[in-house]
Amino acid sequence: MQSVRTALGREPGPPHPLYHHLEQTLPELEAQAEQIQRRVAENRVALLDRLAEAAQHNGWRVCRSSNPEEAVEYIGAVAEGLADTRVMRSDQEVFQQLPVDGALTGLGLSVTVMARSDQETRDEHQTTTTQKHREEAAVAGLGIT
Repeated sequence: MQSVRTALGREPGPPHPLYHHLEQTLPELEAQAEQIQRRVAENRVALLDRLAEAAQHNGWRVCRSSNPEEAVEYIGAVAEGLADTRVMRSDQEVFQQLPVDGALTGLGLSVTVMARSDQETRDEHQTTTTQKHREEAAVAGLGIT
């Protein structure tokens, strides 16, 4: 950062608050990450309570189940009352452990999985698929995440 300041003709000084992480070492950043993980683990229940409260405040139905069967049963009960047979769900790992798709298709519903890419892409097929999924999500009778 000092070489950048010098090249810009600026006086040496403390780093800008937004850039102080650029001057930290890998061990310092790893220690911070461990501290954050520890704090999240210690406050997990309270954080989940806050997340559920915020989601409910925004109109989401929240189910906190103690086992996969209970979760699938709840989702099935919500889905049974739908006028629209289209369901959009996220591709989160938890759905590999929950037989949600089978339960919903057994009720005569159509399930579409919306994958979220962590990387920007310029691939025309991926862009078209993402746009199609967004349009489907906007009209789906149920969204599950």
